[in-house]
Amino acid sequence: MIAGLRPGSIILMHENHGQTIRALPVIFAALDRRRLRAVTVPELVSADPPSPTQLRRGLSGCPVTLTASNGG
Repeated sequence: MIAGLRPGSIILMHENHGQTIRALPVIFAALDRRRLRAVTVPELVSADPPSPTQLRRGLSGCPVTLTASNGG
């Protein structure tokens, strides 16, 4: 997950898992190193909305990188 961080990345986290809380310091440190900052999804979409072309193309209009996790 950390290796794929770039501007516009979205990290989905579940607040009901202890590993989420333990991962936050690592994630925030990685953001700091890359001079990025955490924002909410509404803030992200407001700051960088999809283009009309991306909207017309639907899911194929935006590149997506998926990261698998075994939960531990």
